[in-house]
Amino acid sequence: MWESVATELLHLWTNGVELILNNAKVTVFICLTAIKGDWPLLAKLGCLERFFGRKTKSSNQDKAKGICHLCLAGKSGFPFHDCMDTALWRATFLQHSPFWQPSPFACLPYHQPLLYRFDVFHVCHKGVLAELAGSGLVVLMDLGKAGPGDVHVQLATLYEELVSFSRRNSLNLHMSSLTRTLVNLTKDADYPCGTWFKGQDTSIVNRFLEERFGTLLAEEPSDYVAAIHEAVSKANSMMRHLYAHGLWYRRFDAEVFVRHTYGFMTKYLEVAYMALSQRKTRFKLTPKLHAFNHIADYVRNDLEKYPLAQWLRNPATWSTQQCEDFTGRVSQLSTAVSSRACHRQVMCRYAVNLWKHW
Repeated sequence: MWESVATELLHLWTNGVELILNNAKVTVFICLTAIKGDWPLLAKLGCLERFFGRKTKSSNQDKAKGICHLCLAGKSGFPFHDCMDTALWRATFLQHSPFWQPSPFACLPYHQPLLYRFDVFHVCHKGVLAELAGSGLVVLMDLGKAGPGDVHVQLATLYEELVSFSRRNSLNLHMSSLTRTLVNLTKDADYPCGTWFKGQDTSIVNRFLEERFGTLLAEEPSDYVAAIHEAVSKANSMMRHLYAHGLWYRRFDAEVFVRHTYGFMTKYLEVAYMALSQRKTRFKLTPKLHAFNHIADYVRNDLEKYPLAQWLRNPATWSTQQCEDFTGRVSQLSTAVSSRACHRQVMCRYAVNLWKHW
């Protein structure tokens, strides 16, 4: 199937498609600028030798093949969680081919590793920020700030606070409860992570944690609480700068995004170390933290490459956070009505909604 898609893309690039615009025939040539999707899909489509599935234990580090198709992070001597400017993996960026065999898209003249883009939605909402949210909730229990009772009772208390916070701020919280499963705390030794279905809930939980740790910091200041509060605050600011803009955003906003993104990663590593020093399994360092680093680098590289540009491409462009009208709802409706009519009706509803706002 993908070979067929690649052939069509090559035809659109070499021959274009003819359109009639203002009573004149125009040939439009179409170029694929990126392939976006969750990490397993990128690994399959790109035939990538290096991806998150290659992460190895420290005892087998000498045999590690690397976890990133853009650099050698994860190989021996190239720690993937290093986010500093001096990180050794930075010198290997786009220097080594990641393909174990030709990709179906290798026929495209502009095919390269950077064509396969990390997805903001899965890397952030379902990845690093979900780790932050899950650990933040559990840390409140560690500190005895979730009320009395066992873990189930404390999670229920935190959920009630979440619901109250959402109502006060007119936020649409989707989860119906907080359980050990939803924060990945089956055992006390587990690393917490928000495993709720909706990515939007990750954003809501982190906004709640910013307020909660801010209050706690004012009442009982400590380095640990201060570091967590700063990490959550920078994460929320970073996401606001992503989703408050369209395809392009101003240079100033791009600079703020980069500053807060690297600030968040630095603080996240700091709180992970603090938790480890307390012998707590909190704030796990996963390969998605490295992918997150590359998303920030997309913007930083554009800032350096185009010093006079006042508008830069928003990395949310690479997100697969599509409206569910085009995924779940379309799939559901197409089982009951004609699939041709279904998509047209969805587009008509979008046109009506657009007209209301414009």
